[in-house]
Amino acid sequence: MKEKAERLLHLMERRGLSLTEETRQRVTTCADAPLLDLWFDRAIDATTLDEVFAAPSTTERVPAPAQSPEHTADRGQGLTDPRPSAT
Repeated sequence: MKEKAERLLHLMERRGLSLTEETRQRVTTCADAPLLDLWFDRAIDATTLDEVFAAPSTTERVPAPAQSPEHTADRGQGLTDPRPSAT
């Protein structure tokens, strides 16, 4: 999470957005990876910090947290019953 926060701060600095200590604290203490991703995506085009940190709208997609493969696999796909079938 620290790396995401550092990349976001770097992007905002490069874009010329004024970073206060409060802003830096907000970013570095954020423990919500999808929210950091959303802020990063917004910072690419934002002209103000208000645009970066605005509350997510109902039409804006906040990236879902990453899940391990066993949680994303289609249950039952590719699985067979090893027992012989009773015919």
